[in-house]
Amino acid sequence: MSNQIFREYRFKFYLNALHYIVFNGQRGQEHPHTWEITIDIMINKRTFIEFRTFEEKIENFLEPYQDMLLNEVPPFDVIIPTLENIVDQFADPLSEIIHNLGARLIRIEGKETPTRGYIVDFTESDEYMNDINDFSKSAVMDIMDLVIDECLR
Repeated sequence: MSNQIFREYRFKFYLNALHYIVFNGQRGQEHPHTWEITIDIMINKRTFIEFRTFEEKIENFLEPYQDMLLNEVPPFDVIIPTLENIVDQFADPLSEIIHNLGARLIRIEGKETPTRGYIVDFTESDEYMNDINDFSKSAVMDIMDLVIDECLR
């Protein structure tokens, strides 16, 4: 049975960049990655937003990091660009971008290899729960409107 309150979507993006890690005070070797960034979002079922709207905004956000040595790009010029730090640093601004488009970021996952990833999950956040409540109220109101309209006919 399909969900009658909200829809969830998944987008994947690829960030091609270089970085190095400083471990125990030693700078590691500079090396490239193609990080896979997966973003799951939730939208009120009554809302329609074109996929490309999300894709363009998120790609614009990632653009300053593409093909760069991350260690030289803020905030990673002061924060070591580990997979975890990259995802943590991207989570809030991407959440804001997605929210401004009328949706909610559910989770963001970054992978540096197909078998190694890191996830930030927002499903326990107050904002997520508030959206679920709002979407539920909206769905109930829609059902009530339909029932009233049907009774008046």
